[in-house]
Amino acid sequence: SGDSNTGSGPLFVSANVSIFPDLDTTHKVLRVGNKKIGITGVLGDENAAKLENIPDSLKIKPAKEALSIAKKKLDAEKCDFTILLAHA
Repeated sequence: SGDSNTGSGPLFVSANVSIFPDLDTTHKVLRVGNKKIGITGVLGDENAAKLENIPDSLKIKPAKEALSIAKKKLDAEKCDFTILLAHA
């Protein structure tokens, strides 16, 4: 789905790595007090290229392209803070 998730839900969040296409979350928005915190993650292209024997169920998009899309979604949510978790 890739939509934001306020509150509970998947713990795995990635803008560019897809494990279960129907359940993937590209970003998440949490409310803490009166603040909205947007969270996304990314696997850098260099590290993605190092992966061997990738199962067919795992899909990886280019990091820059995927982050651009996730940023637009987080901007639309009007987050007070944005956190990027990067393995780059």
